[in-house]
Parts: sequence; C-alpha cells; structure tokens
Amino acid sequence: MSFLDRIIESNQARFDAFLPLRVERWQVGWIHRDIVPIVIDSSPRFADDPDAIWFCAAPDDSRGRTEAVAAAVAGLTRRGLVMPQGEKLGVAVRLGTAPLFELDRGAARRFGVRTYAVHVNGYVRRNGKLFVWLRRPAQGGVARGGHWANMVDHVVPAGHSLEDVLVRRGAEQAGLPQELAAEGQAAGAISCVRECSDGLAPNTAFVFDLEVDPSFEPIPADGQMHHFALWPVDELRGLVSETRYIEPNSALVIIDFLVRHGMIAPSEPDYLELVYRLRSGLRPRFGWKVLSHLESPRIRAKSSVSSRSYMLKKK
Repeated sequence: MSFLDRIIESNQARFDAFLPLRVERWQVGWIHRDIVPIVIDSSPRFADDPDAIWFCAAPDDSRGRTEAVAAAVAGLTRRGLVMPQGEKLGVAVRLGTAPLFELDRGAARRFGVRTYAVHVNGYVRRNGKLFVWLRRPAQGGVARGGHWANMVDHVVPAGHSLEDVLVRRGAEQAGLPQELAAEGQAAGAISCVRECSDGLAPNTAFVFDLEVDPSFEPIPADGQMHHFALWPVDELRGLVSETRYIEPNSALVIIDFLVRHGMIAPSEPDYLELVYRLRSGLRPRFGWKVLSHLESPRIRAKSSVSSRSYMLKKK
C-alpha cells in the first residue's frame, strides 16, 4: 500500500446509495436509502421526492429542524441503528455560520453531515531527528478498536470554536497546559469522505502542529485509559503505508505532516496527486453546493512493519 492508496481508501463512497438531505437551497448531508422510510415516518417535518429529503413543514427554523432530527434519531435508536453520544454537532452551511440544526454526534454518519475536527501533531526534536506523539486506548480499550491516533483529536461541538477544542481537548486528552496548547500552529485543513457501515462520513480535519519540549510526556486527564508512544518519523511512514493500525483521519493528517516536513519528498511517486487529494477529498456527483430556487425539485406532501510491533510499541 502506498500513501496515495491510503488517501484513496479514505475517499470511497457509493453516492447513488444515498439521498441528499437539504435545507431550503442547501445540501447538508446524505441519508442512505435503506433508512429513508424511518426518517420520513419519524416526523411530519420531513418530505421526500426521488432526488432528496427535505425539511418541509413549519416551524422551518433551527429549533424546529433540531426537533425533527431528534425524532428521527430516536426512531433509529429504537431500531439499534444509532448509539447517541450526548454531544451535539452544529450543522451549518459552513463552519462558523449559524447552525441550521443540531444533531447528536452519534448520528452524524447516519445523516451524512460534514463533521469538523481538530487534530494536533505533537512532535519533538531530539539530536536532529523528528519524533511524533501518538495515542491509542490502553489494553482493554474499545475506542477505535485500539487504533493509533494523533496526540489530540476531537470533533468541534455545537457552540465551540477551533481554539476552544484545541485548548480544552488538549488538556483533557494529553494534559497540555493551556498556554502550551495555545502555541499550536495552524497548518491547514484536510478533507475526506468515506462510506462506513453506519452511513457516510464527510470530514474536515483542521491541523495544528505543536512542538513540545523533549521532557514533556502527554498524560490523559479525562479519565480515559490511553497509551502514548513517541514515534520516529521513519517508523510513522510504515505505520501509515503498511498497516491499518492507525485511525483513518489521523493517517491522512500524518501523511500531510510528513509532506510538510520533507519526509515525503517531491521525487516520490504520485507526490503531486497525493498533495492534491489531501485537500480535495472525494467530490460527490451532486456536489456540496447551493441550489437555486429554479433547481429545487418540487416536493411531494408527506404521505404518512510487523503487525505485532505496531500494536505493542512501548514508550
């Protein structure tokens, strides 16, 4: 597997299996056709046609849409298709604008809404060499199935800024003092869209680079059992390109880190293609676009390296 293969693997989706979810002129998500009847039956505020699902009934405002979505999430939960997490995401036209509605994070993939996350590359320089901190659940942990991830990573909840997440989750997940977390350098954003067993996962990761002192050791303060390890960048190359023991979004963030720090050289095969794909992600046929009123279809009224070394690496 090459770096480009890993990027392509994280951008696979059969968009024909989904219907766009739209609010007025805006497309904000994708719902699998198999669960469309459950969503439609959950609330009179939804309507569908052959091309999309719409919010159609009053009150057609953020509160009304949030209530309609909550009713659909409840229906999916009763059928064992969603596991609510109690954390709300703001679904908006773009990050930083007023949310069109709020949605439980556990249902984000079922509704195919774009999530935004903060990922922190915590790195160290020792004797002229570069090392990167990664974390994974300790023995017996179940999150991500034990996959390695960036030192800090978390979605941006409703009502929070990127800086809020950087500081708060930095403290909780890695024990970063506020003043240290605030030194994180914005290093761009990475997009991907992949189909999962529970829906569609469009994601944008906002990347921060944070150089820490060699004496610093991350310690979780949120009660979660995590194991941290300091990886030489040469071993990171193998972790990303030769195994699947790393969380998919973190894998893309690390590829980007390796590119920006010269560890993936322009002379390597597919260099320009992988740099482009890190930013562009997968472009669905329908696109993520604003629809004019003339384009909006008429809505029907609602009828009713070795595997062992990667897994066991010590500090």
